[in-house]
Amino acid sequence: MISISKEDLQSMECLGSGLFGTVYRKDANTAFKIYHTQLYDPYGKMVENPALRFCQARLDRLKHRGRNLQYTDVWQDKIYMDHKFAGLSFPCYDGDLLFQLMHQPYDVKMRLAKEYVRNSKELTSHGIYPMDYKLNNVMTNAGEVKILDLDDFHTKVPIVPTPFHKSACVFGLHETLLSFFEEYDYASYGIAVRNELMRKRTYAEGNYRAIEQYLSSKEEPIKFLFIDSESDIKTLQNILTEEDYQVIYTFPRMILRDDDFLLLIDHYSTFDISLYDILFLCYRDLYLNNFHMTEGYELHEKQLIKIK
Repeated sequence: MISISKEDLQSMECLGSGLFGTVYRKDANTAFKIYHTQLYDPYGKMVENPALRFCQARLDRLKHRGRNLQYTDVWQDKIYMDHKFAGLSFPCYDGDLLFQLMHQPYDVKMRLAKEYVRNSKELTSHGIYPMDYKLNNVMTNAGEVKILDLDDFHTKVPIVPTPFHKSACVFGLHETLLSFFEEYDYASYGIAVRNELMRKRTYAEGNYRAIEQYLSSKEEPIKFLFIDSESDIKTLQNILTEEDYQVIYTFPRMILRDDDFLLLIDHYSTFDISLYDILFLCYRDLYLNNFHMTEGYELHEKQLIKIK
């Protein structure tokens, strides 16, 4: 147990603030998260911060199950301020958050993604289920991936795990990897075809198989064929009968209704053409960077042009 004052906090470096609390650097190896006393619920009402409902049994289970972890340090200690529970201390790392590494070369991103999956599998195998995976909850430390924010109540350490715990955990991991590789926030509209199917599979199976297959698909040689509304359908059909391409439909402008991608899928399926993905044209090069040994082509009206 650690006891601090408000004056102690003022002398510490503030590393950032989130929904549940503010993180301070105590020293090179230790961070303090001080929870907000109140926060807004989804309806805009000010309520008590649920993170302040401390559960000693949960912390004891987390420490016990984390004793033999190789890749993640789950050590935590309670912090009290004015004789009241105020937050938790945990390891502090120097490095880059995952969202800061989204434009790294393919081989760097693939190594980080594989380490991320490895660390997540280790946690779930020990009965620890992070439910709040996102790009700013993962960082590198001396080149190694570290999963953060295991202190909040979104990390479940149930006495008796259920299939839901693993399914929800794996689903969150999958969504984070999609953001990391496909650059959701800046690029692709919806990764409409394969990732929607993978989402359903990942959650239904509640295991890492779909995620591992997803990563493997990025390591295999692949040919992409980018098309648009001007691409000639007959020429496209002839090309696909002669050689194996993955077809991606590109929009020239970043304007798209929610049901447009479904209409596109249906439209091309009438010609026996399966769309691999849908994205905005300005992000095509970023997309190609997320695959290994990839060739890219575009079908401009009736002409096939190599772009990578």
